[in-house]
Amino acid sequence: MGQSNFAESLMGHKSLKLVYFRQNNLERLKTYKQVEPSLTISDFIKVEQSMDEMQTQIESLTLELEKVKQWREISVKYPKKKY
Repeated sequence: MGQSNFAESLMGHKSLKLVYFRQNNLERLKTYKQVEPSLTISDFIKVEQSMDEMQTQIESLTLELEKVKQWREISVKYPKKKY
């Protein structure tokens, strides 16, 4: 119970369940040391930018794939004639 409440508190969430979550600074430090190896702190702006860049790449690659598929269909329907 304490760890989920502690996580909520770390994230700055205010809720009714935190009204009953009371830890002194020493207990809070002990809890933090227990959960710290599992914490992930991300720069969400970078994550969003990276996702936008990947989406742009996906759209570009999808377009290129469609062009390749069309080219293949055309080359099968109209093979090059050998002279």
